[in-house]
Formats: sequence, C-alpha cells, structure tokens
Amino acid sequence: MSGSTGPGIVTAVLLSNPAMGEEISFELTGKDPKKVITNYYLRVPIPDHDHDHTSERSHQNKHLHLEPSQQHHRHHNFHRHAHTKLLSHEEIHDLKHDSTQHELIYKIEWTDQMIRWSVDGKILRTVYAKDTPRSILSTGSSGLPTNAMQLQLTIWDAGYLPDVSEWAGGKTDYGEADTNEYVATVDSVEINCRDSKEGRKSWPGPDAMRRLKIAATRDKKLEKLARMSSVGDHGVVTSVKEFFEVALLSLIKWTFVLLSIVCGAAYLTEPKVNSLRPVRTSGLTTVQMSS
Repeated sequence: MSGSTGPGIVTAVLLSNPAMGEEISFELTGKDPKKVITNYYLRVPIPDHDHDHTSERSHQNKHLHLEPSQQHHRHHNFHRHAHTKLLSHEEIHDLKHDSTQHELIYKIEWTDQMIRWSVDGKILRTVYAKDTPRSILSTGSSGLPTNAMQLQLTIWDAGYLPDVSEWAGGKTDYGEADTNEYVATVDSVEINCRDSKEGRKSWPGPDAMRRLKIAATRDKKLEKLARMSSVGDHGVVTSVKEFFEVALLSLIKWTFVLLSIVCGAAYLTEPKVNSLRPVRTSGLTTVQMSS
C-alpha cells in the first residue's frame, strides 16, 4: 500500500468494531510521510466510584458527551456507551522509505494474547495482554480488544478539524478550484484467521462462535443502555404523549366494538310482532296468521 500525500490527509488500514468504537490501526498522515502511527482503542468499564462524577458532567453538559480518554474523535466510528470509556494507545514509528513514494507491506497480527504491527517484515511494535496495567485489569477488561472486527481501508480529511489538523500535518489544500486529488493505492489484501483456542481447526470453530455470540449479545446490551441514557426530558414527554394517543385510539376502537355487540344482541333478541295478512281464496276472504 502507498499512502496519499498532503497536509491534513490521513491514509489508514484498520480493524474496527463500529458498535464498540474499538480498533487496531496503521495511520499515515500528511505531517511526515516517513512516519507511521500504530494505535489500538480499547473500551473498558468505568469504575463504580467514577460513575457519580461522570453523571455530574453529563448533567451539566446534556448536549455534549466526551470520551474521558480521547483528545479528539478522529475518523473512527464514535459511539456513546453508558458507564464505559474508550482508551487510546498511540505510538509513532519511523519508516525506512517515504510511504507516499513506495509500496510498503503493512501487517497486523491480532490474537487474544497480543497485537503486533509490522512494515515490510520489520516488527515495529508488540503489545501483550499479560503486560496490561492493573488499573485496566481491575475493570474486568482483558487489556486487548476481543470483540469481532471488520477490515477497513480509509483515506480521510483531518485538516478541517481544529483539534486534529496539526496532528495530521495542517489544513488540507484542495487548490483554488477544489481540484486537487489525493489518492492511496492498495495492491492486495491478505487475511488469515487464527484462533489460539481453536488450534488448527478452521475458523470460526465452536469456541470462537460461542465467543462471537457473547460479544454480539454484549454489544446489543450496551447499545440499549446508550439509548436509554440518551433519552432526555423531551424524550420522556414524547413517550408519554404517544402512550396516551395509543390508549385513546384503543378506547375509541373498543367502544365501537362494544356498541356493535350490544346493538347486534338487541336486534337478535327483540320479539317480533305477529301480523294479520288477508288472503283471498275462491271469493272468500280469510285471515292468515303469520309470525
């Protein structure tokens, strides 16, 4: 892959979990094409003693939510989760060649025990779960992302965002007529799945499927908590209004149903009055009783 060039432009290859906001990534910025950024985002629970402080901040800033560990949102998918925070672990490394002029091979190895970043076969960084600080382990986290991820190849403009413009090399230049183009090229992508718990079994094996289901269930619970925590006074009023509207419509409907039943029953049980109907036969008039 060769990255794009120019201030403010970021080329990235990453593993991403959009629901959790977690990722493992390589990033090339327009600040220096001979440097590459490695990073991983990890979502962890907020300790119980921090909940009250978080609630106070949320109450004071109803329309503003900031991840405690993030200085900026950057390009990756950003989701709000109740009682959790997203931790960033960014490092910058030197490259032997200009990433915009040479095709380089970027490799990410990820297991439940470690993450390793390599460029052209040279290992730049390795992170082990066993080296996770106690402060993170105490939250119940394993120290590394363990949820299912998707592969993303991106090129994005960070130059227009004040908090990341300098990080990305400055304001993006699109030219006087906005005709400047920025291009990144990828020759090929190779994906090999390996699971330390599955051994040589094809992936995903039984254990991996079980953990994927657990992760999916956890994601749904977190999304539900996020939606519940984001409902303000207006949302409550709207819910109450909708409840009464539904209740009123149901009352009207069942009123008509009951009236129909009563009227139908009255019609069926009403006694019919006998009538006298004259019948003429052979010059004589007789009276026929009918009921």
